[in-house]
Amino acid sequence: MLKGMSTSPASPQKVWLLGGLRIEGATGPLRLPPGNLQTLFAYLILHPNTPHPRAHLAALLWPEADPTRAGRNLSNLLYRLNQLLGPTCDADTETLTLRTSSMWVDVHAFEQHLATHTLQQAVDLYQGDLLPALYDDWIIPLRERLRETYLTALLKLATLAESAAQPETALTHYRQLLTADPLREDATRGHMRCLALLGRFSDALAAFTALEHALQTEIGVQPGLETRLLADRLRNEWEVAQRVAAHPVPAPFVGRMTERARLLALLDRARAGQGGLALVLGEPGIGKTRLLEELAHAAGWRGWQIAWGHGDEFNLPAPYSPLAHALTESLPPVRWDQLTRLVPDISLSILATFLPDLPHPARPLTTVTPAQMHHALQNVLHGLQTISPHLLLLDDVQWADPRLWPVLDALRPALTHMSLLLVLSARHSELQAQPTAWDLLQTWDSAGVPILHLSGFNLGELQELSHPPLSAPQLEQLHRATGGNPLFALTLLKRPHAAPLHTPPSLAELALEQVAPLSAHAQYALQIAAVLGAEFDYSFWEAVLARENLPTASLPTLAGEIERAGFLYPARAGYRFAHDLLRSALYTHLPPHTRQHLHAQTLATLTHQAPARTLDLLYHARQANARPQIARYALQMGEQTLASFNPAAAVDYFTQALE
Repeated sequence: MLKGMSTSPASPQKVWLLGGLRIEGATGPLRLPPGNLQTLFAYLILHPNTPHPRAHLAALLWPEADPTRAGRNLSNLLYRLNQLLGPTCDADTETLTLRTSSMWVDVHAFEQHLATHTLQQAVDLYQGDLLPALYDDWIIPLRERLRETYLTALLKLATLAESAAQPETALTHYRQLLTADPLREDATRGHMRCLALLGRFSDALAAFTALEHALQTEIGVQPGLETRLLADRLRNEWEVAQRVAAHPVPAPFVGRMTERARLLALLDRARAGQGGLALVLGEPGIGKTRLLEELAHAAGWRGWQIAWGHGDEFNLPAPYSPLAHALTESLPPVRWDQLTRLVPDISLSILATFLPDLPHPARPLTTVTPAQMHHALQNVLHGLQTISPHLLLLDDVQWADPRLWPVLDALRPALTHMSLLLVLSARHSELQAQPTAWDLLQTWDSAGVPILHLSGFNLGELQELSHPPLSAPQLEQLHRATGGNPLFALTLLKRPHAAPLHTPPSLAELALEQVAPLSAHAQYALQIAAVLGAEFDYSFWEAVLARENLPTASLPTLAGEIERAGFLYPARAGYRFAHDLLRSALYTHLPPHTRQHLHAQTLATLTHQAPARTLDLLYHARQANARPQIARYALQMGEQTLASFNPAAAVDYFTQALE
């Protein structure tokens, strides 16, 4: 400040330099034009409370100018600075000094937080690199030092959160770090570990692939040995994490008494004509599907009609799936005939537009608006609940068609006056990554929609799974090894080795133990099944096996072997995987060339059998990289979705065809 002058203590100036220059005075924002005026101010505020020789500052700003002329330029610049910002410097004939005692400066606050180890506050202040619009030589080392300090603080926060068993918090920090420095391998490894801890093995391996591509593209190298070994370990663990779901005897229903009671209360209310929807959230293997199965058993003996729909991690979602799957299951020919007397023909025609497998006598419409679709679904659901109370269970909606969410929101008010209950299940972290769905859930929660969060079992619940009972130390070991995840705990308990909890095995070891008993042909048949889908037709499975020159006469034996191992169970038209994690592990563990080959074989089988859904043809064409077929089926899908009044999806398909 000029001697004897200061700003008001009640309104100190604030200066932001990280991410760009912003200045706030006691009466509001202050602005400096770009150029030497900003450079002089930046230099002084970054080197505060120090007398700077005028000659040095003049040479810094005008290195090519005559010293006398440069000195006059500096005096003029100082005058302009004081005119714009008020008195800012102590000045004499030889030096300039900027005092910051009455100023808050983000860079100084950032460094103070680092010195006091308040890292989160420091990271929150770093809104971008130091004054990115300045290119003077003197600022570059300071900018790089602050940037590296910021990255180090982020890494420290991430590792602290990871050590404290807070993978979601750690994940946020690792992502911030990778946004700033995508080639940083230590951050990528942490990112991968946290994703795996959250059960998101596919995302963890995708992070490795992204790093691998970036390193090769940017600097022509491969990831380091430590990173590659981690990717291999996670790839192996992912394969077996899903197999822990497979067991030939259904597990006893343990715990979840509060959640089960809440769902049964909703069932009773819906029976009285006060239906609605509910959502079950939890990590993979936590028991979401098992809870829905228990609800289905309870509803069955109470006389309810029950239908399931399942999301699919890999296949392209059909319109409005998995609700579309559940509706198709709810509408056998006899039910359709009943609906023709209860529901307007126009509603059935609209429904037939999106459910091609229905026995629809009316011709599907060529153009349907979302509002018409919502109204038609309300009419159909009202007709179903008039005949009998209905329970619709939509599992793994994190893989649903995005168009499902506005449909569910539109149906929600009408369900409150029906004898119909709609229960959804989803992986919490994956649903949270979908802004449209997650925002809608916040709205539902505010409106009182029941949202049940499943956590790990406690020691008492784990003891109920244990036969014979475990000692207290063994129970604690089991809880530490599994985090209370019942699926993982059951698999550990089923291991035939003595003292199975003395050294908890890795997921890779569990996978090897479960896969080893299968014959080579059974393993390959199961891999082919993973390519076909979560649920698949038996005769179609047989046809693909024939293309692979496996003896189809042995398929019943192979299927029986796989069933006994608990990997598949009979479904409507063929088989369904015991758990989506199992299928995911099998599919992703396939070598890329084998996976592409099996998709090509599946595509060839589809085109030579009965007419297949265009969506299925497109999916297998894409996975097989069959470019002419991709263009053909993407064009057909574009025309279909355009006719269904979904221009945004149509644009995506037409773009695929053009590419």
